[in-house]
Amino acid sequence: MQIETSKIDQTVVLAIKGRMDVIAAMQYEKTITECLQRGDRQFVVDLDALDYISSAGLRSLLTTAKKIKEVKGTANFCNVKGVVQEVFAMSGFDSILPIFKSVKDALPG
Repeated sequence: MQIETSKIDQTVVLAIKGRMDVIAAMQYEKTITECLQRGDRQFVVDLDALDYISSAGLRSLLTTAKKIKEVKGTANFCNVKGVVQEVFAMSGFDSILPIFKSVKDALPG
C-alpha cells in the first residue's frame, strides 16, 4: 500500500493505493497520528486506488476517524468503489463513515 499525502487549504488529503491489510493499516494509523501531532484536524481519505481492504483495514479507518473526532476534527472519505464499496456496504461502514463521491465534494465547508 502507498499513501500519498497532499494539502488543500487546511485539509490533509490522503490518497491510498493498493491493498490495506494489517501491515498497511498500521502504516495508515501512523500517518494519521503524525498529522494529528502536527496539528492537522481536517482530513479527506481518497480510496479511489484502493484495491482491497481487510478487517484490520476497516478497523483502522474507524479507529482513526474516532481519534480525529475526539480532537474536534473531520474525517471524510471519498471515491469508494468496486470491492471496497462492497465491503463497506456489507460491514455497514457506508452508514457509519461520511462518504462522498469526490475529493472536491469531501472537502469541509
